[in-house]
Amino acid sequence: MPMLVPHAPPNCLVNDPTLLHIREPARKIVLCAAQFVVGLSSSIGRKPLARCSGFWIDLDSEKRTGTIVTTAYLIRTKRPSLNAWLCKDEYASDPRVTVHLRGGAVAKGRLIYHQKHYNLAFVRVKMDPSIELPSYSDKVECAQDIFELGRNESVKLVINHGRVEYSNPTVYERYHHMYVEGPHRDREYDKGGPLIDLEGKVVGMIDSSPERSFIPSSVLLKRFHLWKNFGRIRRPHLGLKFSAISLLNPVLVEDIWIEHKIKDGLIVEEVSAGSPAEKCGIRVGDVVECFNGKCISTAVELENMLLSIVVNSGNGLNSDLDVQIQVYYPRRYLRRIKVLNVEVSEDAEFVARASHLVTSPGTSPSEPRPDELYYG
Repeated sequence: MPMLVPHAPPNCLVNDPTLLHIREPARKIVLCAAQFVVGLSSSIGRKPLARCSGFWIDLDSEKRTGTIVTTAYLIRTKRPSLNAWLCKDEYASDPRVTVHLRGGAVAKGRLIYHQKHYNLAFVRVKMDPSIELPSYSDKVECAQDIFELGRNESVKLVINHGRVEYSNPTVYERYHHMYVEGPHRDREYDKGGPLIDLEGKVVGMIDSSPERSFIPSSVLLKRFHLWKNFGRIRRPHLGLKFSAISLLNPVLVEDIWIEHKIKDGLIVEEVSAGSPAEKCGIRVGDVVECFNGKCISTAVELENMLLSIVVNSGNGLNSDLDVQIQVYYPRRYLRRIKVLNVEVSEDAEFVARASHLVTSPGTSPSEPRPDELYYG
């Protein structure tokens, strides 16, 4: 006869007294969400490769198959650089994938697609069509309570609590990430698992890198739409890295406002060598205020705009694309509209700063540019 109270790993809903005020509703939404959370493992030949989590995102009742979304960490074989923009990660082309279902059942999964820029993978598996799919919310607010879910090597539920934090990425991180503030936790198993809000809706997917990062649902669902409708996930490559003015230290935001009368937009942190942005004169310190006529506050907003262009194209955009940006030049205190002809690709975007200094009229290549807004 099985034990009625088996051993369970400690988790925040048991051990964290600060969650007492939301503990009971949280128990219910976590148990409901557990239905769509799975564990995954991969191997090459007989050599284990990785272990992570994922969740159901699509079902085909006629074919009795389900699709799981997870992180491409599941199939990553090598990561020689922490700088994601250098695109040096390597992935297995034909790994063996096992899906670990709650209750201890296992199923053979098949990797059907992975996208390097977003570190994303889709796995298909034969399954019971009674599985419940999650519902989603694309409204994520700063300091919002969330729970990170996953499954450990024993397929037990992993539960972590945190609050959404708005923060600029470092220059090594892609700009579609958001972050979780909370107690330090080991994401050994819950990488690729869902983040849910207090209504039980998925607000994002736990990323494998950088630490504390997640991919918000607004971006995640657009990617799934592109893959499902076009068989691949393409996006425009701008060749730029950014920091949002609105997420800087308020003291610095005030300084920028006093000097330049701007309090929103994306400060250019890096311009890739040979990119259309470099060729049209965009330099470190310039501020991109609008994209195709719409004001931009954060890099995640920009990423959603980029994906929306492809989603709304009707053909997945198989060619280059003209995008219009409004740029503020701090040294001259003026704005200009620039049109960039950018590549639309499913490859990971490579961004590396030019080895030479891009100059504007009246400066020499050896001079530092006087209009750079190095507010960091």
